[in-house]
Amino acid sequence: MVPSLSPKAPYDPVKDFAPVSTVALGRLSLVAHPSLGVKSVAELIAHAKKDPGKLNYGSPGNGTPHHLSMELFKQRTGLEITHIPYKGSDGFLTGILSGQTQAVFMPIHQALAQVQAGKLAMLAAGGRERASVTPNVPSLAEAAGVSDIDVDMWYAAYLPAATPREVVQRVNADLNAVLKLPEVADTLAKQGLTPMGGTSAELGALTAADLARWAKVIADARIKAD
Repeated sequence: MVPSLSPKAPYDPVKDFAPVSTVALGRLSLVAHPSLGVKSVAELIAHAKKDPGKLNYGSPGNGTPHHLSMELFKQRTGLEITHIPYKGSDGFLTGILSGQTQAVFMPIHQALAQVQAGKLAMLAAGGRERASVTPNVPSLAEAAGVSDIDVDMWYAAYLPAATPREVVQRVNADLNAVLKLPEVADTLAKQGLTPMGGTSAELGALTAADLARWAKVIADARIKAD
């Protein structure tokens, strides 16, 4: 999961909620403006290291998944790329399509139309694994040669922490059954999402691990909420 950054959240996601099941996975792609002239992640890394700090990347705002993903990429590869936080998705998209920013992370389903129109070049898609919708595009981990660089977003269902265990298990079973329905998979696919499912314990472990992982990225990058 790539969490959105919020100042002083009034709850603890691990202690205050009972995990039910992972609902869906949304994959991010790394894209570049054609004017940059790079066709792979390796070429982007080489270009950025040649002129540290001269490349710009955009996001819809501080703490968004787009922002945190690029900061993780920078930390894992030792790059210096300047962040331009826009106030929302419209400015973010205009920035990369106009070439004001040269590379960004964005959901694959949003990037595909621009890539197919020749307005953007897709360098990687998916975090640790290739995305099924773009099987010929390497995953970010594969393309960057770094294993611990997962930027995929996941969505999940939770109940209040005091919910009886039998209720959590019943909701888990019902939700997992719904996620197997073809019409649900089709609806999620239109939004660029893949149905997941799983056990409550699996979601609990994933929640704790990813909160710790992204908290370190945020601290190391000194990111603060707007």
